[in-house]
Amino acid sequence: MLYGDILSIRALTGLTSEDISDEDITQVMQLANRIVLNTIQIRVTKEQPRQIGGDRTVYQTISYPLADIDGDGQVTANDIKVEALNPVESFNMWRELAVDQINPYYGLIKLAEAPTNGERVFVTYAYIPEWVKKEDIDDLVNLLTAHILTLRLQNPDTVAITDLGANELIVKKQETKFLEVYKLKLQTLMNIKAMRSVEL
Repeated sequence: MLYGDILSIRALTGLTSEDISDEDITQVMQLANRIVLNTIQIRVTKEQPRQIGGDRTVYQTISYPLADIDGDGQVTANDIKVEALNPVESFNMWRELAVDQINPYYGLIKLAEAPTNGERVFVTYAYIPEWVKKEDIDDLVNLLTAHILTLRLQNPDTVAITDLGANELIVKKQETKFLEVYKLKLQTLMNIKAMRSVEL
């Protein structure tokens, strides 16, 4: 799933289709998605998931929804790693298990085949904290995309203003407003994370 939307980005920046194409905006949005998701998602290494049912092929992660680690716009088997730990101590204690299906919204993982008797299952994954809503991620992606587009289409550090009276070029500092709002929203989300950690 790709967060953000082109219409909102155009509304933020005032850029028309004559300024930049939808395809170019989409490319920048994909980059912004990867940056935002890598910033807000929480990674979990070798967690023992809950077993669902008796056939030992369906498991549920403790935290969900699962995050798109590789940034391709969807959560697939490439975004998680499921391993089995053999109870017999040897050099080859770990082996990777093939994933058949994923329901990222509920952290459900169906294995292609059950682990052998005695093996314990562990999952490495990332998830999006429950206090981060889809609208929050959309806003972050839109703001970061707007910032990157601004950098691409003009020099954000300086604006040349001609003083017609003196016929002189004045260089004026221009703030990167989209980046400032992005950082503020991101800080707000991280503060919620910190407060929740203290409560626990």
